[in-house]
Amino acid sequence: MSSASSSASRWSWTGSCLGAATGTVEGVRPRVLTPSLAERLPLFLRFRHLFRDIGGGQLSWERSTELLAEADEVWPLLEQQMQEFKGVLGQLHDGCR
Repeated sequence: MSSASSSASRWSWTGSCLGAATGTVEGVRPRVLTPSLAERLPLFLRFRHLFRDIGGGQLSWERSTELLAEADEVWPLLEQQMQEFKGVLGQLHDGCR
């Protein structure tokens, strides 16, 4: 598989996962993430892939500090939404006993 098709496949899979996480499965589970949060996450995935592909030495300091500022905003939202979903899973588990 070429690098370009591997990258496209990777993004397709990631987008599919984020899309699934923002949807409710009626009678099974609520959404995991709000659509507004899910829209902010690909930025971090792109950074991860860029860092892995080129290493840290070629990164833009300015762009990295912008990303860090965004992470400071996104992390508490992600943590809150994951904790809420964890609570739902706990309720589902308790209901199965």
